[in-house]
Amino acid sequence: MMEYYEHITQENDRWDLIAEAYYADATRFPEIIKANLNLLMRLPEEDLRVFCPAFPLLPAGVRVKVPVEDDETTVTQNLPPWR
Repeated sequence: MMEYYEHITQENDRWDLIAEAYYADATRFPEIIKANLNLLMRLPEEDLRVFCPAFPLLPAGVRVKVPVEDDETTVTQNLPPWR
């Protein structure tokens, strides 16, 4: 079973910034988007644009799942102690 960190977005968060914070690699943002496709079902149609790479900003307060890696490459030093 896949495990996830929960990231609650702040204003002006972007997929690549979340990937950089958790994986130290901004290019891994598609993994995070793939883990959050369920969010598309819950957003009003006018908000779907935030999931398009052309509009990478996320609204504040969205709970985003970040897949936990099996190996130790996931960056955790920038996370709060309860993560």
